Amino acid sequence: MRVLWFIIGIVLTFGFLGFLVNNFDTRVPVTVLSTQHVGVPLWLVVVVAMLVMLVLVGIAAIAEGAAVRLENRRLRRELHKLETEINYLRTQPSSSQEPKTVAPDPEAEGDDDEPRGATLPAAPVYGAEGEDWSPDPDDDAYSGGRAV
Repeated sequence: MRVLWFIIGIVLTFGFLGFLVNNFDTRVPVTVLSTQHVGVPLWLVVVVAMLVMLVLVGIAAIAEGAAVRLENRRLRRELHKLETEINYLRTQPSSSQEPKTVAPDPEAEGDDDEPRGATLPAAPVYGAEGEDWSPDPDDDAYSGGRAV
């Protein structure tokens, strides 16, 4: 993308220089508000117009950047508020007891693999029964390792 902007800049620069060379001696009348200036070089009119455009684009860019910064600040405040709420909810004791058994589903077809009213595990299951499970010291809970 930078190469494209570089090429566009080069083409515009050469076009502007070509315009200046071809119209260096051309003089035009310029009216500003109610004052008329006679014999102003055309290249000077173009340069002033480009400078005015540059200032206006700069003002627009500053306004856009300010709007983005304000939105980022608002989103940071909202994120902080939500993180605070999550941390508060994590530290609250559980107010309801979890059921120890699964309620049988009357509409479920009879699967012989799972008994109805099966007992739910009270703690996380890490491996099959009888396996000697020990935590991996290199396992990071936040890197997509084992679920805890």
